[in-house]
Amino acid sequence: MAELDHIVVAVENLEDSIGAFEEATGVRPVVGGSHGGRGTRNALLALGPQLYLELLARDHSQANGEHPAWLGAMDFQRVVLAALLDAMKSNPARGSLHRSRTLRRHICSIDAPGLGRLTTFCVRVPSEDVDDRFKHCSRRKVDGSVLEWQVDASDHEHSHIAQLPHEGTSPFRVSWCGSEHPAAGAPKGCELPLLERIAVLPGGGEKTEPIYVDGMFSLNTIFINNADTYVGNALCDDLQKILETPSRIYATVKGGDGCQVPPPVRRIVSRRDQSNVLKAVSQSHLAVFDLHSADLEEVDFILRRLKSQSLDQQLVLVLISSVMVWAKTKPNSVDESVGDGSVPETASENASDAEQLQVSETAVLTDADWCRRVPSSRYRSWKTLETLALSLNSLENITAYVVCSGVLYGNGELTFYDDFRAAWFGEDTHRVIGDGEHVIPTLHVRDLARCGRHLSAATEEQAYVIAVDDGLNKQKEILTAIVDHLGTGVEIPKISYDQAVACLDKREAFLLDVRLQASDFLHHPEFTWWSKQGPVAAIDKLTDEFCAWRNLRPLKLVLIGPPASGKTFYAAKLAESYRLVHITVGPVVQEALARGKKVKEVVDPGRQEGDAEPVDVEFYLSFLDQWEELQGTQPNPRLPALMICKAIRYELERRNACKFRGYVLDGFPRTAEEARELFMMPLTGKEGVDDENEDGDETSKKLVVDDTLRPGWAFLLQSELDACRSRLEALTEAEATGTHNTVEDFQRRADGWTKEIERHGSVTVLDALNDVLEGERTCREVKVDAVDTDDVVDIISQSIEHEGCPYNYIPSKRTEIETNTIEMEREELRKKQAEDRIREEALAKEAAEIEARRSHEAQRLSEVKKDEELALEKHSRSLRHYLLQNVMPTLKEGIVEACEKAPEDAVTFLADKLTIPPTTRPIHKDWFIWNDHDDELHEMEDVCGVARAAILDRYGTFGGLCDETYRISEAALKAAKDNDWDLGDSEYSFFLVRPKKKDGPKGAIVA
Repeated sequence: MAELDHIVVAVENLEDSIGAFEEATGVRPVVGGSHGGRGTRNALLALGPQLYLELLARDHSQANGEHPAWLGAMDFQRVVLAALLDAMKSNPARGSLHRSRTLRRHICSIDAPGLGRLTTFCVRVPSEDVDDRFKHCSRRKVDGSVLEWQVDASDHEHSHIAQLPHEGTSPFRVSWCGSEHPAAGAPKGCELPLLERIAVLPGGGEKTEPIYVDGMFSLNTIFINNADTYVGNALCDDLQKILETPSRIYATVKGGDGCQVPPPVRRIVSRRDQSNVLKAVSQSHLAVFDLHSADLEEVDFILRRLKSQSLDQQLVLVLISSVMVWAKTKPNSVDESVGDGSVPETASENASDAEQLQVSETAVLTDADWCRRVPSSRYRSWKTLETLALSLNSLENITAYVVCSGVLYGNGELTFYDDFRAAWFGEDTHRVIGDGEHVIPTLHVRDLARCGRHLSAATEEQAYVIAVDDGLNKQKEILTAIVDHLGTGVEIPKISYDQAVACLDKREAFLLDVRLQASDFLHHPEFTWWSKQGPVAAIDKLTDEFCAWRNLRPLKLVLIGPPASGKTFYAAKLAESYRLVHITVGPVVQEALARGKKVKEVVDPGRQEGDAEPVDVEFYLSFLDQWEELQGTQPNPRLPALMICKAIRYELERRNACKFRGYVLDGFPRTAEEARELFMMPLTGKEGVDDENEDGDETSKKLVVDDTLRPGWAFLLQSELDACRSRLEALTEAEATGTHNTVEDFQRRADGWTKEIERHGSVTVLDALNDVLEGERTCREVKVDAVDTDDVVDIISQSIEHEGCPYNYIPSKRTEIETNTIEMEREELRKKQAEDRIREEALAKEAAEIEARRSHEAQRLSEVKKDEELALEKHSRSLRHYLLQNVMPTLKEGIVEACEKAPEDAVTFLADKLTIPPTTRPIHKDWFIWNDHDDELHEMEDVCGVARAAILDRYGTFGGLCDETYRISEAALKAAKDNDWDLGDSEYSFFLVRPKKKDGPKGAIVA
């Protein structure tokens, strides 16, 4: 939490001011040092343990110092430092101070010659609050040591001292970076129990505002959530000062197109980390959250965290909700009403007898019924947050209010924006829902802000506040007021509720039908309303606000020039570009005559079916009578200038489009007399009466410009008569029919134009237009013969937009060019992106094809490899079988035998065992062996190809002979028979051996 740190007083001469303070207080300020590079030096006087007074003056020894501009300017707003000082006595006359030997405390004002004036004051913040906005500063003290500190660069312009604020009492923030506080080394003996601002009022009186009282810093700190929104702007504007005390506003911003941070906001709180928002709320005196624009999850987080922590200071929390939370609430009957069921007196006075009867049948709901509120489905979460906010009142140092605001309007509009915009454009998009008799509770957004300011004092016991105006306006009444005052005044079509639900989307407020009574304090005489009677009664004010906030200003143009100079053509172009009403003499006169005839024929001349505007019976009948009188005197009469001026003037006055969007007057006025008649009016009152003229005739009226009709720009289309005649001759018969663009009329009109322009010694139409134009503008000449038609329009547009064209929902030419440039760049970017996309798709397709080919090839290679493996497997199967049958048994036997005998050289033993390689000719017939006749054995070895050693081994082991045998091929048996060996001859003792079976005996020997 920030604390008051020091007070800065600007003085002209430091030494003289030190003496003056010593004389006034008995304590002499000590010179602190110089601010290097800043052109200033100071002297200090302690006012407390961590509070001091700083006298600041120019340091003329710093030739290159940057002297603050305000040091020598003592004409800023008078700000008085009122302090209670020990050992001081004040003269009753403000400004003179005298030393006192007593210890009594008296109020003195430092505002006297030699003592300087209070410039600003500074608050000290904890080191954890120092962030990137703080700037490092230092100065060298008298003893040569360096004093360092950090100041918030966003609070002021210079790094060592605050820029002079508008009101002189807005502080800047400082942190001392661990350095010894300057008050520790400053002379002591004075205190500061009170710091207040005394402002001189315009009427001559004074207004006192406390800033620091008895050690407590009383500057209000306010937190506003989403300050750049519709409600946030109104809150910032109204909460700059609350309880007659200046306020320091911290805020979050929502951002987006067109959003701007209000000027009163001194610091933007980042919402990237919700703990930052929670910290700002906890350190504020007032925190305001508007659910219309808030992140509901963020609000829920803040409220729940506040409920779980304790605060060191008092916090007033205001949660702005909506009447939509009451949308489904059933009204009380008169007998069941919790309150008195009465209607606000102002509303009853404005309502008809039928309306009062209807209101009396259904009592209004009051803030005492808040427990009965039933929201629409979309606003159930709002009700939950309302209940959560109200639960904070059970905690210490927190006072929470829920403000149920009516449907908001004003300040450029939000809910009713589409209706105002459509009316401004003259569009027929408004719709009455059902019979339009349902009541929509409303509230001006500025009254909502004033309600928040009132609640900041925490004096209201009722925590749930209903904030609505006394209008009790119905939907049909609101739309009719908007259309009649800003639009075309047509009858508004009706739609059913089902159609309304489908097309209104988020504008559910138009379906409301609930009567609410504002809380009691809103009817207190001290509460100052901005729009108490509702939007219908304040439609004039709302229209002005809408146009001002949206920068909508009428463009009123006059184009004059010789006949056939292109006035109608360029007027139509300008009307189309700027959405203006194109006023031409012929159609205006014809419409006036037609309306006069229609009014004369009907019985009820008030408002006729199909008429777009209210009908002024008197004007149209008078205009028609004058026309018929002229027709009686001569055939095809020409209307006098006075009648034409009246018709055009009435057209400009009656059409809302001319008032709010503007007009372009085509070829009129033609003379100075017509200009005065059209744009000027008699001045009313005594000031408008001239003295008696020379002939003693009756007094005449002074004329003044009618601000509601006066044009903003006038352009003279300069063209030679020969060029005009050429344009006239180029017209087709169809284009010239029914107009004055004939040879005879051209000459008449050209002569009249030349006569008017070449007047000598009298006022011309150009002089008259210059007199009535807004500001110091004059009628500008545009030479149309030397440029193209498009260039003429550009020249006129540049003249209009030179001083700043109003928004009017139409971009300026410069903006249009920029928009076109941006659009072209976007189009080029889109084309480039399309080309890149096509190229990327082609590359991706090519890569996919390559990948497909690679995958197919990999699959083919895999299949080939698999086939090769199968072939190898098939080929190696016989080899494996051979190894299992011929090699492994012998090897196994040798290993087993080696294990049993355990020779010293097992490897040699095994090698000796395997010196004769195993047979390589396994066959599959019968088995046989013979006795030890070596000759036959050798012969058998040669014939059968059987290893001799193996045969001898088998012969030596009879059991092994059955278990492990050699398969002899049929070729070996055939060889034996071919050699006439008698296999059954006992001399050779041949035996035939059968192979063993898995589950049979070890072997069977057959002779």
